[in-house]
Amino acid sequence: MTLSSLEQEVGNISKSSYEQGRDNLDDSEINYLLKMTKHVLMKIREQIMEDYDDYR
Repeated sequence: MTLSSLEQEVGNISKSSYEQGRDNLDDSEINYLLKMTKHVLMKIREQIMEDYDDYR
């Protein structure tokens, strides 16, 4: 998953919530987005560490 995929998913969930007439995301949606965000951040960290190791 990439940042653009995460951005798309946030948009999709937000749109769905809005279309259902809700002003806020529910707990399961928030937890899902937090897990996805953590996953993306871990991937970015891994890439940075690989790039750093290649640079040294």
